[in-house]
Amino acid sequence: MEDLYRDKEIQVLLQCLYEEFSQGKSEISVSAPSYKQGQVDVLVARGLVKKLDASTLSGWGYILRPTHEGETFFKRLDEKKKENRKHTITETVKWLIPTIISIIALIVSILK
Repeated sequence: MEDLYRDKEIQVLLQCLYEEFSQGKSEISVSAPSYKQGQVDVLVARGLVKKLDASTLSGWGYILRPTHEGETFFKRLDEKKKENRKHTITETVKWLIPTIISIIALIVSILK
């Protein structure tokens, strides 16, 4: 699942699909050229959407339904971004404070 948090194309695809679901559609049909089969397969394999039997469609085509996992994906993504931001700020402050103290000590020793 970690790779999905980094893959922007998959996130955009998932967001587009769930925007369609939010318009009152309980299932949507996806096929080429609007969608890439590999990306849709990744979403299905991760449980972010459910694929229904689409054997009657010509070429590749799926009928998709939303899942709870997919609906909560963006909430978890936002939480992960907040955690990363907090970690970055903490690490920056940990580096910045000793550096500032060292610079102040250097200035004080030069001025004496």
